[in-house]
Amino acid sequence: MAQTRDRLGRRLIEEADFVDKGSRYTKRFCHFISGLCRYMSIHAVSKHLDIRWETVKNIDKASLSTLLLRAKKLTNLFILALMKSPGLKAMII
Repeated sequence: MAQTRDRLGRRLIEEADFVDKGSRYTKRFCHFISGLCRYMSIHAVSKHLDIRWETVKNIDKASLSTLLLRAKKLTNLFILALMKSPGLKAMII
């Protein structure tokens, strides 16, 4: 659903495939944000795109949750460790 206004200023709602229902941003822009979050911090992405930090966090959280739902269970996993380093956000070994 996308909101538009006509010449008289009335609000119109139209169906659009490229916008999720209840979302203010397009699917392509949300994918762009989640891609940037792989290489930059959430704070840096919000400053770069000039949108709120919470918005970037929620978009990235939704993207990660759909990504993890698509993943099956982990197989042949011997050691699971989570390491944080200054250059990387997190690294799973």
